[in-house]
Amino acid sequence: MDRDPAPAPAPPPASSQGLARIALATAVVGIGLWILRDFLAALVWAGVLAVAFWPIYRRLQIPVSRPIERVVAPALATTVIGLVIGIAASLVLTRLISGGLFGVKNTDPTTYCAVALILTAVALAACYVPAHRATKVDPLVALRHE
Repeated sequence: MDRDPAPAPAPPPASSQGLARIALATAVVGIGLWILRDFLAALVWAGVLAVAFWPIYRRLQIPVSRPIERVVAPALATTVIGLVIGIAASLVLTRLISGGLFGVKNTDPTTYCAVALILTAVALAACYVPAHRATKVDPLVALRHE
């Protein structure tokens, strides 16, 4: 008695392949938007700080001994105040979104530290760049434009 080998399984229907492609595309777009959301938040934070410190940048074009310290110290103070208020508010408000968090606790210290470090780095970069640029301005040229 000779038996034939089992037939090869039939390929999945074309509709399931199409659904798999749609699911993959949706996942890729979702991950991209998730990353973009964090980048845009940091970019907005840098823009707000740049606008807030624009008058200080204009004032720094007048020759002074250490213009970077005159910008970075207030920026750091503003950032620390913002982080304290933001972390306190987020600790209170995480109870509202606890159902939407997957894989992290409401008060995950790693997440809080990472966000605080990223926002501090963005804030200091947004203030340091104009201050550094102001140190390159010739004092006589800055005084002539006043």
